[in-house]
Amino acid sequence: MKTIVVIPTYDEKDNVVPMAEAVLADEELAPTRPSPSASTAPGLEKSGLALSRPSPSAPTAQGLGSSLTAQGHDSSPTDQGLDSRENFRSTGERDEPQAKDASHVELLFVDDNSPDGTGAVLDELAAKEPRIHVLHREKKEGLGRAYVAGFSKALELGAELVVQMDCDFSHDPKDVARLVEAIETPIPSKKSDNPDNEIKFPDLVIGSRYVPGGSTPGWPFKRRLISRAGGIFIRTVTGMPVRDPTGGFKCWRKTTLEKIDFTTVASAGYSFQLEMNHRTWKAGLFIKEIPIAFTDRVAGYSKITAGIAKESLKIAWRLHR
Repeated sequence: MKTIVVIPTYDEKDNVVPMAEAVLADEELAPTRPSPSASTAPGLEKSGLALSRPSPSAPTAQGLGSSLTAQGHDSSPTDQGLDSRENFRSTGERDEPQAKDASHVELLFVDDNSPDGTGAVLDELAAKEPRIHVLHREKKEGLGRAYVAGFSKALELGAELVVQMDCDFSHDPKDVARLVEAIETPIPSKKSDNPDNEIKFPDLVIGSRYVPGGSTPGWPFKRRLISRAGGIFIRTVTGMPVRDPTGGFKCWRKTTLEKIDFTTVASAGYSFQLEMNHRTWKAGLFIKEIPIAFTDRVAGYSKITAGIAKESLKIAWRLHR
């Protein structure tokens, strides 16, 4: 399936090149971790994609694992593993997962006219690498609006699967393969629930911090407490059985985005994540959560504020049963 990874950017000039290298190197199915002195990841070297820049340390892969949340059913863990990172906080060692077929992965950066020149760097990347696309927007209107524009463009480009992720390496690029694999894996079901033996697949996969195997390494206690309490409040108020309702690392089916009419989602900010999940659940679609390690931001600066957290709680109350 053609997969397009949508990444909003704003003042991410120093992140977009290593992010592109990390995601597209994953497409080669046997990514090689660059040495600290390397300037170009192996996956892009053969396509001529290289810019002069300081070389970052690349994150490694995370553990395989999954848990299911579908139409009111609680998550149940399967395979789990520990996360290992060079430039992240190490929590253990494990083997790197291999994607079944990531030969159709492309990148779409959505830049909101970043004042630091991110857009110009992205244009240079796209000129050298046909798998990279750039959508320029005139001004910053919130994360939700950026994703709506990005999803629309991704579908226009022929995406059958759309992955969304941050550009600051809080989301490990190696987990893109795990999200795609999870959405292409049939949902196990009891014969009594599926007498016709119909094969069903997840409609949305969420990289979750709060299913067994998920973690938030590097987070201070206060941030963990607020995030956990917010998730409990959202689940209680809305009735939505998603353990990480505000998570932003996801893989969508084209059909799911079309069914929930994503272009009409009202939330402009980070509560966009919550509203999209809620629409998917209310539509009776299957949501699967797999564990990820969501590290404290490795590059850039945090854009999360107290106001953003309050906005999510307000949206949750508006969506209550």
